[in-house]
Amino acid sequence: MHGRVKKDMVEPTPEEKEKQKEQVRTARALFGKLLELRASKAYNQQALDMTSKALQFHPEFPTLWGYRREILTSGEVSGELKELLEVEMKLLEKALRKSQKVYSIWFHRRWVVERLFEVCDAAGAGESARQVLDTELDLCGRLLEVDERNFHCWNHRSHVMGLMRRWQPASDADQGADATTAPPKPSDLSEIDLALSQELINKNFSNYSAWHLRALLQQPPPPGCDAVESLQPLEVDAAKELEWVQQGIYTEPNDQSVWLYHHWLTTLNKGNERPRITHCALMDGELFVFFSRPVCARGSSGSAAADGAAPAQGHSQQAVAKVKRQGGFEEPVVGQLAPIGDDAASRALCRTRQHPAERRRWALAWRFVASGSPADVSAFAS
Repeated sequence: MHGRVKKDMVEPTPEEKEKQKEQVRTARALFGKLLELRASKAYNQQALDMTSKALQFHPEFPTLWGYRREILTSGEVSGELKELLEVEMKLLEKALRKSQKVYSIWFHRRWVVERLFEVCDAAGAGESARQVLDTELDLCGRLLEVDERNFHCWNHRSHVMGLMRRWQPASDADQGADATTAPPKPSDLSEIDLALSQELINKNFSNYSAWHLRALLQQPPPPGCDAVESLQPLEVDAAKELEWVQQGIYTEPNDQSVWLYHHWLTTLNKGNERPRITHCALMDGELFVFFSRPVCARGSSGSAAADGAAPAQGHSQQAVAKVKRQGGFEEPVVGQLAPIGDDAASRALCRTRQHPAERRRWALAWRFVASGSPADVSAFAS
């Protein structure tokens, strides 16, 4: 799958099977003992060593990783926290060599990186703090060379880049701070991401993740984002970008990822395409409006109508429709837009959890619900 050859399974010999059974029996006894220790809240060096041994045998055990976090934060283990976290990083590297797509390993890695980074930064060791993040970027780079589709690695790398963007070390207060310990500028970080995406795409044009990263770098930050200054869109030469994309199309003309990026770059204008009304329909005295892409029509409370009835004032976007009366003159009709498919019958067929009332509604099609006097409601029938 995805161009990767599946390895043939080799039948183990009877001696190997017996050895595996013995290892499983030993591991089960160790796991049972550790679960008992955790239940009794035993936080000591012995428990830490036992979990290390157990996780080296079977790293896909979320409970044991959680137990280690409890031990490390208990304050009952001798040694500085920085040294303990560095040992934890080495254990995680061994675990990642064995299993690179396990949620619990990556979650624990993220937890350790955050704590180690905070410890170094709080101590004013800017060089050590930067080394922690640089080490993580190097690790992610090596893992992406092995499997460029490892979304665990992509998510971890994105979190590390976020730490770099938010990093304000204590040395910044000193005007004479060494440039080697200062955090990279946002523009430098964007260039790092851009270079990585280009490198991975040149190796494999069918790398959806790399194309997605490249698109994110050129888009403005979402509204309400805290790090607006560090997430400004990167200016990329559109002509050179299109020429490069066309090379990918010529190389892999049937690859969907290249065409998706090409569509985003041209038709969607880098995600800045303004939605437009494609057509309207008048059925049974009601007006239906269809847009070129999902839009959010909302009022002050941030949600649209529900139950298919006329929404309460302020709960969806107020709109005005012009109705042409007999005689040729136009008369405005005040109403509100309600998303199609957000009625009681549609929700009864939905097997997922219900959306909260204050959640914004996005839809391609909206129904204009006239409000006010009966004359306004029946305006479209006349």
